[in-house]
Amino acid sequence: MHAASQDRRRDAPRASSSRAPERSVPGSDRFVGKQDQSEESLKIETVGLVRLEDFQRKREELLEEKDRANERDNELRAKKREARREKSRKAHSKLSFALDDEDEEAPPLPKRVKAETDRKSVKDPSVDTSFLPDREREAEEDRLRAELKEEWQHQQTALKNETMEVVYSFWDGTGHRHAVQCRKGDSIADFLELCRQQIPQLRNLRAEHLLYVKEDLIIPHHYTFYDLIVSKARGKSGPLFHFDVHDDVRLLNDSSVEKDESHAGKVVERGWYNRHKHIFPASRWEVYDPNVDYGAYRYADRRVAASRMMSTSILPVPAPAPTFGIAFHEQPDRHVEVQIDSDTARKSLNEAAAHLAAGELVAFPTETVYGLGACAVRADAAAKIYQAKNRPMDNPLIVHVSDRAMLTRLLPSGYQISRVCSVLMDAFWPGPLTLLFPVGAADGQPLVPSTVTCGQPTVGVRMPSHPIARALIALAKVPVAAPSANASGRPSPTSAHHVYTDLASRGVLRYIVDGGECTVGVESTVVDAVTVPGEVRVLRPGGVSVEALAAALEAEHLLARAPGATAEAVQLRVYGKTLERSAAAEQTPTTPGMKYRHYSPEARVVLVQFAPDAPSLAEVLRTQLVSLADAAASAHDATAERRRAGHGRIGVMCAVDSPLLDCVARLASGSLEQWAQREERVSPVERCGPHQLCIYSLGRQTQPAMAAQRLFDGLRTLDTDVPWDGEPGACDLILVEEIPETGIGLAVMNRLQKAASELLHVGPV
Repeated sequence: MHAASQDRRRDAPRASSSRAPERSVPGSDRFVGKQDQSEESLKIETVGLVRLEDFQRKREELLEEKDRANERDNELRAKKREARREKSRKAHSKLSFALDDEDEEAPPLPKRVKAETDRKSVKDPSVDTSFLPDREREAEEDRLRAELKEEWQHQQTALKNETMEVVYSFWDGTGHRHAVQCRKGDSIADFLELCRQQIPQLRNLRAEHLLYVKEDLIIPHHYTFYDLIVSKARGKSGPLFHFDVHDDVRLLNDSSVEKDESHAGKVVERGWYNRHKHIFPASRWEVYDPNVDYGAYRYADRRVAASRMMSTSILPVPAPAPTFGIAFHEQPDRHVEVQIDSDTARKSLNEAAAHLAAGELVAFPTETVYGLGACAVRADAAAKIYQAKNRPMDNPLIVHVSDRAMLTRLLPSGYQISRVCSVLMDAFWPGPLTLLFPVGAADGQPLVPSTVTCGQPTVGVRMPSHPIARALIALAKVPVAAPSANASGRPSPTSAHHVYTDLASRGVLRYIVDGGECTVGVESTVVDAVTVPGEVRVLRPGGVSVEALAAALEAEHLLARAPGATAEAVQLRVYGKTLERSAAAEQTPTTPGMKYRHYSPEARVVLVQFAPDAPSLAEVLRTQLVSLADAAASAHDATAERRRAGHGRIGVMCAVDSPLLDCVARLASGSLEQWAQREERVSPVERCGPHQLCIYSLGRQTQPAMAAQRLFDGLRTLDTDVPWDGEPGACDLILVEEIPETGIGLAVMNRLQKAASELLHVGPV
């Protein structure tokens, strides 16, 4: 038993060290003073107490316990002292005088004097309360903070107002140096305006027609010298400007910092740069990006471009169609103000608009198709469209405006819009109608750069009716050049997904504004009412039908040969129909869609047209389907073996109540009639002999608008998204049924004729 007791005593420290710390009690530690024990007990026992009354009550209890403990200790010490004295008497002789001095009485422990405090007091001056909220202290801190902010703003304003001398050379191949005085708060555009006034050769140009190149970096116009100074912007050999070194002592011993003898910046005409950017020295210039480390001196070649590819983001606009929570309020000057209800929509559109205004690309929805937009009055911005789409440089762009005030900025000074154009604008703007107007000029330069017009004296302009498109242009405060946001030659995009599929992998597009599916589905109608007096020419059929144009003109007595026609009446002619095609006009087109083949998917497209004397549809499909699939297979080596074996993948686009579907249903192994009744867009993949077959519905024959709205989505879906053999893959052949060329059907057939590689005539079933 004694051994067990020793074991327990030996293990006790080990066990106590392994346990979590426990609360100590008064007197539990013989090496801790009584006062310290009381304070420690007070801290432990009052943890978690919220009310002041509870804290004070607990404190009084602990202090009373302390007094009682002191009294017990005093009594115990007195008894021990008396016992020692009694023992000492017995041990010493009666004559000893040491007894009185031997053990002086120790002073008794002090007894607490109870403080008479006001029970209503809520603040103990001995307690630190600096960490607690205090209105007076917070008000003082807010005041100091506001003073510091105001002082900082004054300092930055003073810094922006400081003058400096910027040395530059007008770069025309010779590079003579000049100097200009400007403020640190001036933008690059302001600086170029001062340079323009100094150089006689530049006085006929505007600032946007000039570039500022520093250390082979093209500095965008919206940057200010203040931005570059404060951020310590660095180029390829140190800070971009030597006059910022004295503000940063960290750079004083930096051997890479520019000194006074460093290279001066260059002021360059954009036209000169565009003509010479493929050769030295312009070939190594690149646009300044603050997120790029220019530590290495390098050429702006494809490897650099690949390392700086953009990642594409889709900006949501969650408000419901058709208004998307966007309202427009027209002002007396025909300028519109935009009101956006949704916070998410407002944030997305403001972000995209700022990107547009900075000269970058943004894809956005319109009522026709998704557009790839850039600032229409900046040649460098518009040039990015051609690069992103791989678009031919002689294919003009259409300019989009948010209001008529913005249109006026593009026209010659004092230009009067004709009555015919005014009538068409009143009837179809905003909407899918593009009108040609003469391009204005200022200081000898066109208001719309030739990059947009391809050197033509006219420019196509329209006002989109889609709320997102119109709001985006209004927020950007610039007209926007925007062709369809697809790879050149591909079917036009009618959803954000289509845009992402075509352009995201190219690394050229930062934002796609998602507005759902487009409602019209084909591009705008392009009308020329200015080139030939007395004629209104439909150069490209589109979302506004020829019949609608005629009705609008006739209602104002402006249509020739109509009852009540006035002297201002014009003839309405359609290119390729009532107006003969012109090789010269197609060689130098004034509008997109006249010269190049468009709208083609990877699969071969065959247009099926009906003719009374042609073989029956069923007979043609049975005899020619395999040969057409084999012909398509020859263009795709990767799958040629499968196709030569007679296992074709065939898509069909037709109305659900058309004779083409009836014939295909007879050849297919499944029940396509039941699918047609469900009015779904895409049918299940069916077997048609050795081939696989999939149908894409264009609606009913009485719904040409639905056929137009689904046209491009159908071509894209059948081309890449159908689960052939259980997973999405490429299609071999797409058969598309013709529709009557009336109303919007003319626009649908115009696109199909450009997309199709062959016309297949068949007779009635």
